[in-house]
This record gives sequence, C-alpha cells and structure tokens, in this order.
Amino acid sequence: MSNKYTIIFLPEAENDLAEIYNFILKSSSSTKIAKKVIDKINEGILYLEGNPRIYPQSVNLDVRKCVVDNYIALYEIDDANKKVIITYIFHGSRNYETHFN
Repeated sequence: MSNKYTIIFLPEAENDLAEIYNFILKSSSSTKIAKKVIDKINEGILYLEGNPRIYPQSVNLDVRKCVVDNYIALYEIDDANKKVIITYIFHGSRNYETHFN
C-alpha cells in the first residue's frame, strides 16, 4: 500500500496555471521561460504527494500554502481518499484571502 497522495487540480487551479503561463509569455516573449516557471510550480506541487503536511495550515482559512519561488498554491488534504486538492495558484504578491470573499 502506497503512502503517496494523489494530486488533484481543480479547474480554477488549472486556469490559474494557464493565466500564469500566458502572463509570463506575454511579458517575456519566451515560451521557454513561461514553461520553465510552470514546470517549477508543478515540481513543487508534486512534492506534496509524499509530504502533504510540509506546509502549515492557514490561520484564517482551512487551506495550506505551498510556496514555489514567487508563487503560492493553495491546497486541501483529503486523508480519507489520500488526495491533495490544489484549489488556486497565484503570484505571492496577491492577497489569497480575496479568493474566498
């Protein structure tokens, strides 16, 4: 029996990744740079498969924050089904609590 969790991206998180990619592509004019950033975010998120509790739970919200460079992925842990659910991904300069208001 595996101790790994399955990573699930909600549609909102998938849209966030696409928006991040498009923003970087537009600002850098480089698909290579945009892909590198997305790959790094995904690598950080995949680390949660074996260590979903590595990041602390938010004080105000029932989510955890996975920090990868300048980006934050909000996620929840479903222990019963061994899943990590990625809810939102965004640049760290944004106020993530606005997603929930």
